[in-house]
Amino acid sequence: MLISYAFSNFQSFYERTEVDLTVGRKSTLTHWMTELPHGERISKLVAVIGANGSGKTTLLKPLAFLHWFISESFKESPINTIPVHSFVGNASMPTEFEIHFFLDDHLWRYELSCTRDQVAHEALYKKVERFNYVFKRDWDRKKKRYNIKQQDFGFVQSEAEKVRGNASLIATAAQYNVPLALRLASLLVTTNITIGGRAPIEMGAVLEAAQYLAANEKQLRTASKILATWDLGLSGIRLEKFIEQKDPENNKPFWIPMGVH
Repeated sequence: MLISYAFSNFQSFYERTEVDLTVGRKSTLTHWMTELPHGERISKLVAVIGANGSGKTTLLKPLAFLHWFISESFKESPINTIPVHSFVGNASMPTEFEIHFFLDDHLWRYELSCTRDQVAHEALYKKVERFNYVFKRDWDRKKKRYNIKQQDFGFVQSEAEKVRGNASLIATAAQYNVPLALRLASLLVTTNITIGGRAPIEMGAVLEAAQYLAANEKQLRTASKILATWDLGLSGIRLEKFIEQKDPENNKPFWIPMGVH
């Protein structure tokens, strides 16, 4: 579960900016929150309000980037740059990220500092009594290589030291079936935000949602009512049933949502 994240020198954000989902103990515990074993309360949602061009989407991009970097960056070509853009006028300095999360009954902290050319610092910490590093990776300018320290990470040191400058050590270790790396690299993040901005609508996701709503009439009525209030020019939605023409004998229906105006 996400607890907080922070970043600096990233696109339109120059100074360190933090998004904190923790909730004060004086707040009434509701179904919009969850309580961690040590007592800290975390909000399950957050709303960001602002004018067009004020940075709302950019505020979410660090999460999309970190998810990609931790899980997918090893698959990139060794000659590719890291798809991160610093604040205009500060391109020589690295972009920095920090994320706190709760996973498998422990608190974790992940840190990343990088330019488009390479990672300068990457580290993962796990809290037992206090935060102790699982691994730390830092670029040695003089020796032109990474200094890597590990504690219970389980990645063969000789292989860890081969990590590419444009790839995460976690994504790299996952290729060698390191259990913790596999666990972190497989975490699911569902979003319509990419490092480049909002992604176009994915038709597969629309059809999947339509299939679910077709089997849950109450939620369909609720979704229709909500969409009608969002100033989209809709008075509701309905589902239209179709049969797959390529294989009509199997009689597998699918549904397409239609706007009611």
